[in-house]
Amino acid sequence: MDTTRVTPVQVIGHRGAPGPQRRENTVRAVEAALARGADGVEVDVRLTGDGALVCSHDPSMRTALGDALTVVRHTLPDLRRAARRAGEPVATLEQVLAAVRRAGPRRLVVELKPVADALTAGRTVAAVVEALAGAGPETGVTVSSFDWALLDQMGARWAVALPGRPLRTALLGPRGVPAHVVLRHAVEEGHAEVHLGLDTLRRAPHAVRLARHLGVGVVVWTVNGRDDLRRVAGWGVDAVITDDVVLAREALRVGPAPAPDGLAAC
Repeated sequence: MDTTRVTPVQVIGHRGAPGPQRRENTVRAVEAALARGADGVEVDVRLTGDGALVCSHDPSMRTALGDALTVVRHTLPDLRRAARRAGEPVATLEQVLAAVRRAGPRRLVVELKPVADALTAGRTVAAVVEALAGAGPETGVTVSSFDWALLDQMGARWAVALPGRPLRTALLGPRGVPAHVVLRHAVEEGHAEVHLGLDTLRRAPHAVRLARHLGVGVVVWTVNGRDDLRRVAGWGVDAVITDDVVLAREALRVGPAPAPDGLAAC
């Protein structure tokens, strides 16, 4: 008899599930992650020069000739033409949202990349609010960012545009910033989650218990090793962001978790 148990830890595909013929942050990568059993996916989002929202980790996209097109300075048609010639499709946030919706009840983490000025911040927030307003209840959306000011602005804009409809927001903890600093800002500004790097959480695993006491969810990135996956699950995180959805699913089916490398947890 199968005595394994599924842990409550959610598995989120990091920029989908990139692989051969499916670049990260594309619809194909998103669909691949969901088909492999991911509870949701995380994608990086930037604003184009004509106000579209494209999924791109880097601020620029490479052309077939190796030139760089800065996303915020070029239009969506420009970027699509360049990407098509380079053999790399461009996905919009709306396309990713549709792909997640087709998969049934799933989670979508929209990471807003940092912006350089107030004008771009305002245009980005307005575009994201408009794009996510049509997300149905079957898609659990969380908006995250390393740009804390941008995320605070996102929460405020959403509350005005869609009063009475909650939006989950999550602070991304930059490398080198202690977990308790990220958690304190999340509590002060009313963010529902903190997304912490694996190295940050290794230094302060007790932060998970503190966050739970404060009513703040904890997601850890990017967790790819079997032992690390089981260890953070033992600490009580709500979700892991991983490059290997299949491994994460397998690793999180059995317990107990490995010992925490001598790190004390309160």
